Amino acid sequence: MIKVEINNNLIQALDSIPITLRSGPFGRCLREFGKTVAPRAESLARSSRESNSRDKWSRKYKDNPAFQSDSRNHMGIKVTKTGSSVYVGATYPKGNKQQFVMPVKKGDSYTRYHWGKPGQVVQRVSRNGVVYNVRVNTKPTTARFPKAERATVKAFDQMRSSAEAAFLAQLQKELKELRLG
Repeated sequence: MIKVEINNNLIQALDSIPITLRSGPFGRCLREFGKTVAPRAESLARSSRESNSRDKWSRKYKDNPAFQSDSRNHMGIKVTKTGSSVYVGATYPKGNKQQFVMPVKKGDSYTRYHWGKPGQVVQRVSRNGVVYNVRVNTKPTTARFPKAERATVKAFDQMRSSAEAAFLAQLQKELKELRLG
């Protein structure tokens, strides 16, 4: 959770807005906040073109036009309907192709099993069509995604002061528009 410091006069003015009208102006302020962070996140995001990881792709992905655009160019912002929070990240559908695999649980790493869990029995089919059972003996690998190295976190850290300034500027504009401050 990020806290933005706002002076008391602006808080009193924001409190004077009726609660039914408050989410609209506040949501626009949060949108301005996100608009300063999203472009920086795009420039910091990993690129499969620059890292040459496309050489490792299977033919299925290399030949698929949906995967040809560099998905790091598809960062965007989403303000919730209530206008209480803003999300900066990959946009749907092209941004979903990004390889920003993050741990689901808390932490900065998770264990990946590539061909099934060790000791698990799997059915395989030979080239001749014969079905046989094989015990998986591959070892899991650990994928690490430190929070400090994530593109959106880095972008927020670098753009925090200008994002807060954009938020406050939009808030003052909204208050003048409503004739409250």
